[in-house]
Amino acid sequence: SESLPGVKELRILNTGHFFLELSWVPPTPLPQGYRITYGPRDGQLKERRLSRSATSVRLDNLQHNTEYVVTLYPLYPQSTAVPVIVTGRTCKYLKFTLQAVSQNSVRVKWRGQSEATGYRLNNGWLYSSCPLTVNTEYIITVLPLYGSTEGPPATASFKIESEEPQTLRTYAIGPSSIRVTWNLISTARGYRLEWKQATGREVSRIVAGGIKSYTIEGLQPDSAFFISVSALAGSREGRPVTVSARTAPDVAVGKVSDLQVLDTESKSIRIRWSAVPRATSYRITWRQSDGETVSGDITSFDIDNLQEDTTYSIKVSALVGSREGSPSTVEAKTGSDIIRVTWVGVQGATSYRVIWRRSDGENLAFITLCFFCFISGGPEYSRIVSSDVTSFDIKDLDGGVNYTVRVTALIRDREGPPVSINVKTRKMFLKFTLITIDDNSIFCRFSSNIFLLRNAA
Repeated sequence: SESLPGVKELRILNTGHFFLELSWVPPTPLPQGYRITYGPRDGQLKERRLSRSATSVRLDNLQHNTEYVVTLYPLYPQSTAVPVIVTGRTCKYLKFTLQAVSQNSVRVKWRGQSEATGYRLNNGWLYSSCPLTVNTEYIITVLPLYGSTEGPPATASFKIESEEPQTLRTYAIGPSSIRVTWNLISTARGYRLEWKQATGREVSRIVAGGIKSYTIEGLQPDSAFFISVSALAGSREGRPVTVSARTAPDVAVGKVSDLQVLDTESKSIRIRWSAVPRATSYRITWRQSDGETVSGDITSFDIDNLQEDTTYSIKVSALVGSREGSPSTVEAKTGSDIIRVTWVGVQGATSYRVIWRRSDGENLAFITLCFFCFISGGPEYSRIVSSDVTSFDIKDLDGGVNYTVRVTALIRDREGPPVSINVKTRKMFLKFTLITIDDNSIFCRFSSNIFLLRNAA
């Protein structure tokens, strides 16, 4: 005979540690009854008979955290019906955590179980006024209750150890960010960081045991927050340390003013600017890929390692925390400590002599406690170049002084009359380093020379 249809919408209605509850929609025509088989996958099956009016069933005395295969057969007198199969898994053991509240008490926390009517903790001392003892191991068991039936027990051990002191500091780094720092606890595998406003929801983050700082972002400007940190060790959580902190007001960052170039050298530029109120740092950029950030109490900066005789566009912007104001821009060109001498060749010349020396005094220097000055001058230098050369670069010159340069033509051992020119090099900013000071002498270094000043007092 032809098979009749099976039940419709067979599904798992509810689960527990030891039961599965199922429901279905009866087929048409109604059967005389039902036969249901159930058991673990690849395990022994059990069988029950149900009346024709049944539309649900509860299967009890099952194993916890086990997948069951359930098959429902409608029963007809002289015909067979298509069986319907569904699978379901019973609940896992209850899990709980322990959190230290103080040096002599703990808090037990767990997630509620479906269908549980209550819970039993097997240690009466948890509710007594007797404090726990430090460095003593305790065992606690929690059992879910289903009416008069106990669910599978969950057990954990803990020991309240002498706690290392936990410290917590906060820093507002802008209108929407707070930096949190804490000390590391030797036994901690991680830390729980929580924060909330007085009327807002609590947010929690877990960080690894070696981390001792965290930046909370996306906060509301000019608002107070409660922030706490607790150490995590195994299944235990240390007592949280809580502080209050406030984000900065959302005020626009000012623009740097009075940006100017103080001095230029062949490979460096010195700049300065006026301070911006509340600035925590300044960002300085001079190439697309080059830049540096300095602290908010600095208003001048030396840009070094530049290319000679090159124009740079320098930008300086103020930062308040992570917020950055509009940049101010100034252009500056590096100088060159090279004098290039060119001349028109002399017919018959076999070589040329280039001679130069400082032309403004003797080569002396002195220093006082208030200023540094030169009475300059220097020895004569010369170079001989071949007859096919009509230019020469004189390098490593002093800045801001006059030089006399002469060029003479040589025809074998005879030397013609010189042609001379006076030129002044670019002024350079003098940098010197103080080495030592005694009662009546000062040693200092500038360029590659060391000078001694006696009777300095």
